[in-house]
Amino acid sequence: MQRNGSFVATLTSGAAIVGAGVLVARWWVSRAAQRHATVQSTATPPSDILSDILESSLPIAAAAQLAAARNGEMTVECLLGGRQLVITCDPRVAAHVFKGKGSNNYRLRPATDEGLRKLGMYHEGLIWNNDVKSWTKVRNCFKTALNQDALERATEVARQECIALLNAELEAKPKGTSLNLLNLARKVTFRTALSVFFGVRSDVFPACGIDEEAIIAAIVQYFKAWEYLVLRPERHWEDSLLARHCTSVTELRRHVHTLLEVTSKLSSSMPFIDSLCEACANNDSMREQGALEMLLAGTDTSSVTAYYALLGVAGDGQLQRDLRAELDGSCAKTRPTNTPLLEAVVDETLRFKPVGPVVLREAERDDADFPAMGWVKANTALVVHLAEMNLRKEIWGEDANCFRPRRFLEGPAAEARFKAECFWPFGHGPKGCIGMHLGRREVCAILKTIVPGFELAVEGTETLGSLQTHWDIANQPDNPALICVRRRQ
Repeated sequence: MQRNGSFVATLTSGAAIVGAGVLVARWWVSRAAQRHATVQSTATPPSDILSDILESSLPIAAAAQLAAARNGEMTVECLLGGRQLVITCDPRVAAHVFKGKGSNNYRLRPATDEGLRKLGMYHEGLIWNNDVKSWTKVRNCFKTALNQDALERATEVARQECIALLNAELEAKPKGTSLNLLNLARKVTFRTALSVFFGVRSDVFPACGIDEEAIIAAIVQYFKAWEYLVLRPERHWEDSLLARHCTSVTELRRHVHTLLEVTSKLSSSMPFIDSLCEACANNDSMREQGALEMLLAGTDTSSVTAYYALLGVAGDGQLQRDLRAELDGSCAKTRPTNTPLLEAVVDETLRFKPVGPVVLREAERDDADFPAMGWVKANTALVVHLAEMNLRKEIWGEDANCFRPRRFLEGPAAEARFKAECFWPFGHGPKGCIGMHLGRREVCAILKTIVPGFELAVEGTETLGSLQTHWDIANQPDNPALICVRRRQ
């Protein structure tokens, strides 16, 4: 039914509200996929998100219908269980929440407390820690660790590891063999995080009993547990799935515990770990969660973005040649030069296939200056739908559904003001992604290593646009397309 222009449904738990928002957001982005399918001739039909909603047993199908009825609007408001839920792809709202004068009002993330406890995130760690005092201490540890020196070292480690891994892959397989570059990118970012922040180099993995494949697999499974435990109401938890996801959490925490033991043996001082110990007052659980989240965020989000960028470049021969020419020219100079096309490729990847498709926030206090609506109450759950915002033609032009990096070198998107107002790949403000510079460095290092020395071609007809993805908090590919990698002659 309608009440003062707002939709009213019946949901009571915090997780139900968040789950409703994210599932409606998924449905919303499926419309973007349908629009995109008209551009990419090889696109496969998008999954039926509305069916997913119905099958979830959450009574929110009507909320999805509301989103459909208002598909011309940028902001959808619902009243769910007496609580406001706002889903928006309006850049004005994003600017207000992320960096406006009231951005400190949006430092919390809505979630079920029990789900956070099972994940180890309840009042611990950085990503979903809603205890502002504890969160501030941990954030300062991350901020100090991600200094310029660490970023420089991360760039070099990522480059070296990418070369070593790619050479090993190519030597082990016949010429012309296609590779899973997502797996390769995950190993690069994993090894980078361990080397820079844990003091554990890849050459000591065997001697220290570090099972790289097992830890990366555990990270991927943790993302699945994260989505299930945070976004699904407790009353919809199924015993078998709950047990499996809790096992995934325990498994990754076990690996992190082992890594911290290895770190203590290899190095008498590791600034990031030492600062965590101090901030967490030697609380082992808090320290391990902080370390886990550095490993988690430093491994999977960057690697998925790097893979999407490589797939986009591999599918566009002219782009690949232009990017290679730019990188060849930069490497030939005595001092490194700017690489605007490379930066544009990274920006366009983050726009076109964002690994973080939505941002969740919660209003701590009433907000009387909220754009588009004028007022939101305290405890309002907010979903900023970046994936939809990034494909809006009224923002990005008629070719918004096309992967075209040069848009960031010409036209409105090339202007600093446009990017500051309409492009939010890492969020912004108090809860913005603190690792955004590390992520960009790692993605650029992987592209700089692979593109100049190798010819890339996608196996089959898959494109970045047609690639089907799913959301495990991050936007992950269902079946990563293989990419044929050949050394340049």
